[in-house]
Amino acid sequence: MTECAPLISFSRAEHFVPHSCGRPLKGFMEVRIDSTDPYRVVGEIQTRGENMMLGYYKNQEAIQAVFTEDGWLKTG
Repeated sequence: MTECAPLISFSRAEHFVPHSCGRPLKGFMEVRIDSTDPYRVVGEIQTRGENMMLGYYKNQEAIQAVFTEDGWLKTG
């Protein structure tokens, strides 16, 4: 997602698992799953970190739609 350029997570070819998004970038990104039970209930991936955008230019409504109150970016 371009809001977290260049990426949030990756998987090396030798560790690829189908339907997985890989591991978060160490040292740059924090990732959490917004779910009542992240191991059993599908939830939204949320992230924050150094390579995340600060917001949308002159569009406060869009910023409020994609960020949680505590500053995590909702990936959708």
